[in-house]
Amino acid sequence: MHFIYLEGGSGASTPVPPEMIRAVKQYAEVPLLVGGGIRTKESALAAATAGADIIVTGNIVETKDSNQKVAEIINGLKKASRRIE
Repeated sequence: MHFIYLEGGSGASTPVPPEMIRAVKQYAEVPLLVGGGIRTKESALAAATAGADIIVTGNIVETKDSNQKVAEIINGLKKASRRIE
């Protein structure tokens, strides 16, 4: 396998729980992608902090304010990664 993808479901009401992401990441030797239900910078940060290497946002880009929402997620992750370094 070249990667593992944890998917909460297209348009999921809640994202994959951080506990599940941590459990999979503990044993994964390949990049871990996580998607489904990630609509806010908080949920993206929770997934990244739990071990997601890549965050997948799908349905969020179909909303009328998608540029703003995606920018908030990206900026939130960038700020968090600077604090960790």
